Amino acid sequence: MASANPSAAWASAVAPLLREVLYAPDGKPPEGWTIGQDMQIAKYGTGKWAITDWEAVIRGLRLLYPTGKLTLKLISAHRTKEGWPLLNRAVTAYYQSQKGKPAHGLRKLGIRLS
Repeated sequence: MASANPSAAWASAVAPLLREVLYAPDGKPPEGWTIGQDMQIAKYGTGKWAITDWEAVIRGLRLLYPTGKLTLKLISAHRTKEGWPLLNRAVTAYYQSQKGKPAHGLRKLGIRLS
């Protein structure tokens, strides 16, 4: 059954990932940052990327930066007029760690996985 509020369903899937993966070990964002700020950054891509794509981004960031608390500000800070190079690196790292093929949606979006 589809959720009556897709935005709430999306947030309820992405927020726990942020807490578990990027805000380890205590599940709280770094000082001076809020989960709301990360959700705003992630919300920018809600119409473009599926929840599974965001899982790849979040888990991939942790693979690239294995220690310390992280935020999605990393991705937006590395945005260029050509695209999102850190997002591409994070997704690539995640799928390489899974030894699997990238989700169809990522290729459709033109996210290059190298």
